[in-house]
Amino acid sequence: MEHNDLLQDVIRCCHCGDPDRQLHCDYCDVNLCRDCVDKHISNEASKHRFVLFTKRKTTFIHPECSKHGDKICELYCQQCDNPSCTFCVSQEHQGHTFFEIMKMFHIKMSHIKKDMDELTEVLRPLYLEILSEIENEKSRINKDYEKLENITTQEGDKLHEMINLYVSRRLSEIEEMKSQHIHALKTHEANLNYFIHEIGQTIKNLVKMMNSKDICEIADYKSKNNQFRTLPPKISSPGISFQEINLEKQFGFLTPLSYKPREYSCKADRDGAAGPLISDETEDSPATATSSHDSNNILDIPKITATIRTHFKCLYSVRCLNDGKFWTCGGNEFIQLYNTKGELLESIETSPGYPSDLALTGNGEVLYTDYLNSTINAVKNTQPQLLIRLRGWRPWGICGSKHGDILVIMDSVNKEPARVVR
Repeated sequence: MEHNDLLQDVIRCCHCGDPDRQLHCDYCDVNLCRDCVDKHISNEASKHRFVLFTKRKTTFIHPECSKHGDKICELYCQQCDNPSCTFCVSQEHQGHTFFEIMKMFHIKMSHIKKDMDELTEVLRPLYLEILSEIENEKSRINKDYEKLENITTQEGDKLHEMINLYVSRRLSEIEEMKSQHIHALKTHEANLNYFIHEIGQTIKNLVKMMNSKDICEIADYKSKNNQFRTLPPKISSPGISFQEINLEKQFGFLTPLSYKPREYSCKADRDGAAGPLISDETEDSPATATSSHDSNNILDIPKITATIRTHFKCLYSVRCLNDGKFWTCGGNEFIQLYNTKGELLESIETSPGYPSDLALTGNGEVLYTDYLNSTINAVKNTQPQLLIRLRGWRPWGICGSKHGDILVIMDSVNKEPARVVR
């Protein structure tokens, strides 16, 4: 490795380059010699503050008032969150809370220091740690996917072996059936030749009898046609039928890539310092266990299974049943039931009300809110029935709870805060 000997130059005057700098302009943050002070004042900004070089950057630069240019902002308005001069305080910020701008400065500097500490001591190391995890994953990704490929190949070989076994067995059955068929045809052929011969002999005897005048011979005649009327069965070649094979189900499913969010939070200790908390999984508390269980049923990547056009201009609510059907409402006096093929199965009129939202009970009963009429209703035997009429409140959102109750979101007629009521 090469080593370069680097020498650090002395700090010079920003105008003439003379190393004999003695002064510093705090407002412009430049170093000056005494000879260049006049030149700096004439060429640079109109506002300057000169201090000795050894006391540089010790002067706080107060903002100038944007409305009163000759005034310095020495106060800070808490409500407006901006600096103010004494004139602005009396003219534009009546009734507001003020504190000295230097107090704001130190508070902000404290926040900046905390942010800096969090970035340097917590967040950046965490990102580097995650980056290291990704590097490790990249190093073993070939092994992981090779394992998937080997499992897939092994399962494919098992299926091929099973299919070959069934094909061989079926071919043996077909060959055996073929031999039986040929033997049956030969047997039928021999029987047919025998019957043909017998029929021919019977015809000769009947011709002879038709020319006979012997009454006794005619009286003794017994018909043999009955034994010829039972025709031999017809033997047809066998067929074969196959059921449709669901290879996806038979061969397994490849789950998509899973993107699990990382959780990050800061816990403040009694000294005000921030303590990081980052984890890939939360603790197995009952709440998180339920959430984790439910999240397993949610697709990582949404999948569109059907696009259905309803009879509503604005679709307000959709509630799905377990049999591929779903109830809808939106912008008119009807609740409609569709299936995933887009077929309208049932339409219930709710006149004179307009359903705002739908909910389903445990037994599949439909509930709906009527915002304009301040009612909560149920559909029973295809007829709407009033359950609750509210006074001073208008319901718009409704859902069922896991305890069998219903939760209703409602607005106040008197503009009170909205509330959720069980």
